[in-house]
Amino acid sequence: MKELKQKGKVVTNNLVQFLSGIVIGFTICSQMTTFRYHWTESPFCSGNQNRYQLDDKIAELDQLVDSINKKSDGQNLVLIGVMTAEKYLDTRALSIYQTWAQNLKGRIIFFSSSSSRSSHGLPLVALPTVDDSYPPQKKSFLMFKFMSDHFIDKFEYFMRADDDVYVNTEKLDQFLRSVNSSKPQFIGQAGVGNKEEFGRLSLESNENFCMGGPGVIMSSTTLEIFAKRIPYCLKHLYSTHEDVEIGRCVRHAVGIPCTWSYEMQQILQHNITHELLVKEGTVSAKQLNKPITIHPIKQPSTMRALHNHYKNIEHQKTRHELNQLYRNLFKTTKYLNITVDDILSKLNSKYLTPILLGQPIDFNSLTKRPFYKEWDFISHNLFSATNINPKRHIESHIWRSIENSIQDIMANINRQSKQKGRTMEYKNLYYGYMRVDPLIGVEYILDLLLVYKRYRGRRMVIPVRRHAYAVQTFSQMQIREMDSCNQKEIVNIIVPLSGRIEAFIRFLDNFKEVHTKDPFISLAIVSFPDVGQTSDQMNQLQALLSDLKRSGIDIQVAQLAGFFSRAAALQRGSSMFPNDSLLLFLDVDMHFTDQVIARVRLNTIHGKQIYFPIVFSQYSLKFISESNVNNVDISGERGYWRQFGFGIVSIFKSDLQSVGGFNVSIHGWGMEDVNLYDRIIHSNFTIFRSIDHQLVHIYHDIHCDHSLTSIQYEMCLGTKLSSLGSVQKLAKYINQNKFLKL
Repeated sequence: MKELKQKGKVVTNNLVQFLSGIVIGFTICSQMTTFRYHWTESPFCSGNQNRYQLDDKIAELDQLVDSINKKSDGQNLVLIGVMTAEKYLDTRALSIYQTWAQNLKGRIIFFSSSSSRSSHGLPLVALPTVDDSYPPQKKSFLMFKFMSDHFIDKFEYFMRADDDVYVNTEKLDQFLRSVNSSKPQFIGQAGVGNKEEFGRLSLESNENFCMGGPGVIMSSTTLEIFAKRIPYCLKHLYSTHEDVEIGRCVRHAVGIPCTWSYEMQQILQHNITHELLVKEGTVSAKQLNKPITIHPIKQPSTMRALHNHYKNIEHQKTRHELNQLYRNLFKTTKYLNITVDDILSKLNSKYLTPILLGQPIDFNSLTKRPFYKEWDFISHNLFSATNINPKRHIESHIWRSIENSIQDIMANINRQSKQKGRTMEYKNLYYGYMRVDPLIGVEYILDLLLVYKRYRGRRMVIPVRRHAYAVQTFSQMQIREMDSCNQKEIVNIIVPLSGRIEAFIRFLDNFKEVHTKDPFISLAIVSFPDVGQTSDQMNQLQALLSDLKRSGIDIQVAQLAGFFSRAAALQRGSSMFPNDSLLLFLDVDMHFTDQVIARVRLNTIHGKQIYFPIVFSQYSLKFISESNVNNVDISGERGYWRQFGFGIVSIFKSDLQSVGGFNVSIHGWGMEDVNLYDRIIHSNFTIFRSIDHQLVHIYHDIHCDHSLTSIQYEMCLGTKLSSLGSVQKLAKYINQNKFLKL
């Protein structure tokens, strides 16, 4: 019995010693968080596998820190830390790295959870002991700590950003260089909490914080002092908002609040409507002119669209500077007694052609041109004498162009407003005129309502009305070399047929002529033998097709029973070819050339782009002085461009299938092309539209069947009336026949 008790005591002592060892070991390991990169997994407290993984992480961070520290002095203005999560590394974070981060006068680092890995070469720091849970308080504090530990002497400013913010790096650079970085600076959009949170954030009435979303900027002096207090602040959190706690910690450590400035709401902007406006293309340049940061931008596609907007503005400025240099070049030639050609020959560049760009731009000189170009009138609507719709709503792209011009005009007027002690504000546009000169640019004459404000001396605020003349000059042609399309790509032409034997004979003659120049085309005919065809016509059709096959031309024929349906015919024709086939849908009234086929290959891109050429449609011979039906010359008297016609299209079959093909429930004439076009617009494909002067619709009488739906019948009548003749010819005809009594 005594022996058992002694053994029990030994076991108990051993158990106590074992548990004590575990506690002591755990305590030692937990205290080793001061390891070089604050990793909790110490090589002394883990197996060999974890030790090797830790060594790899340390090596990666060493490489990242070294690469940033070796950056040239000219790029060391600001270091931006972007807080992200593992699930957003391949989307939001990547879109930032590929857009505005490329133009940053400094460096950028993405901070995420400890398990994060990047497959796209992002400069990423996986913060130890940090996960992606919300709120990201620990992530934010440790991000600032990391930047302070490794880069406090390398950068003037440090910025905290979310992964859904766009940064205008050019404006950020201008702003930061206007601020004294040697003093403590804590810059952001000041916040005190919303109504529900007011009084619950442990803030005094005179205290604030910098809102995290639009971005928070610290000078190196601020960060150095703030970073020393981070361990204490992490242990004394008073709310769940990381930006509130960062602000509280900075205020206690450095003794400064976030900038109390109303202007910060404009330059560090939080506006939830901006993403929708950018996505829809309705945001104006005025709305995007001031902000340094725009938040939130959740979709990577919107981030890229916003970046393209700013790159376009940058491109416009560069083109304007180039035009100014051209004009100075022309002025210089007058004093040097040489010609522009002499200068260009010395430069030895075939792309420098400033003959037109160098001409001085003013209203008086532009009125002395050898031809007259009509003006369009701008009011609540746009009135044009040359458009098929003389009164129409002002398109969004025209209105944005006008707004941009007005913005540039006001910037020029107010360029020296501070020195003169006055400013002019734009209020309204009464009316205006615009025209497009292909040799010069877009001209505007604008009647503006402005407000004159004088704030020096005798103060004055009065409305004034001024006329402004502006020109958006065209730049020189930009040439970019690219790989040409496959010249041997088979273009499969699909044509629906219902009667119309004479028109079909003309089409076949045209097809055979094109085939002799470009043999890489095929033909598929889908006919409706039950619709208005006599037995003689059917026999004639069979003979024509047999002759075509005997000539060695690749041709396929299909028949559909019942009433005519263009949608069903085109869908049936597309089913006759493999999925990777390039399809061109034509009608028997179309005249085309081998150059049309070449453009089809060039402008139709598999999986990306669909080509809807704008065809030239002939007027009725009754209103054309020339009577040769095969004459396909282009002139305003002979026809018009079918800008709203979408029946002629080239597309790959797999792309056609991905948007659902043709709607075969649409019977008869019309609507099937508009239906397809609308679905393509709402897809991810790009639509390419361009006039093709070698793609001509030969005039024929149009019969609008009353059995069509009301929409189809109305469209048919519209096409029929539009195809009769030009406005001038019809007006002359009406006047000569005295149809109207004045």
